[in-house]
Order: sequence, then C-alpha cells, then structure tokens
Amino acid sequence: MAAEPFVNRSTADSLASVIDASTADQPEDHRQSTHIWVSGGSVELDFDFGKEMEVKTFHFLNYLTEYFDVDDVDLRFFDAAHRLVGVMSDLEPELGGNPSGHFNPIYAQDFAVSLPGPVRFVNVVLSGSNNEVDFNNIGFSAVDYMGTATDQRGAPFERTF
Repeated sequence: MAAEPFVNRSTADSLASVIDASTADQPEDHRQSTHIWVSGGSVELDFDFGKEMEVKTFHFLNYLTEYFDVDDVDLRFFDAAHRLVGVMSDLEPELGGNPSGHFNPIYAQDFAVSLPGPVRFVNVVLSGSNNEVDFNNIGFSAVDYMGTATDQRGAPFERTF
C-alpha cells in the first residue's frame, strides 16, 4: 500500500474507521471523520477474527452518491491454516442511505454468507467504476464454533494472503 493512499485522512485514522461500528445494525452519518476514501484505484483489506468463526453475514455501509461509492466487492474467506474456504465475488452494493430516503444516517446492506467451513481470515477488495472508493463501514456477523453468538468485527492488519 502506498504511503497515505487515503483522501482527507491519515492511513491510521482511515483504517480505524473501517470496522468501528458497535453493532451490525448501528447507522452511521457520513462525515470526514467516519468515512474511508481512496481516489485512483481499488482498496484491499485483510481481516483476522482471532479464531475460526462461522460467518453468517457481511455488512456494508456504502457512500451516498454514485460518483464516489463502491461498485464492486470481492471477498475471499480462509481458515486458520490460510486455506481458501470460499469466495463471494462481484457483489454490487446499493448506495448508502436509509429507508426514509435521506442520506444520513447510512444503514448497512446485509449480504448472507454460506461457506462449507470455518473462517479466520477474510480478504476484501473494494472497487469503484470510476476508480473512486468511498464507504463508511464494513462488518461481519458470525457464530463461533463453541456455539456462542457474536457480532465479530475483526481487525484490519497489514498482511496479504
């Protein structure tokens, strides 16, 4: 990743905002202090849940307008041994917003996940049709293999599978 690829914010601040919602259904206002924006290309993020989980849902809070939004999401899921468990590709998230038709707050769009095995790591590639990638949040809902329900959000780390 190039030095400071994020627009209007430092890399550290941007990465801290990637997955900072306290729950899967928490709305978020789009502000300079809450969004992640890269101009000129795609964004690749890696998540480590810390243990193997059964991922049930991928949550995505997209930008508000077509000019800067994310148009395509590709996810690759790996187990603890870094073996590929499954792929979800060419997801086309809707523009951010809420049921009332207003831009703010933005609510998550949920994508059901069905995989044949446990997941520890997720690789996510986000791209925009005009090389602009702007979104508010990403999240995962999962159940651990001990049967305890959790809203597992993971944490970005600097490693490529």
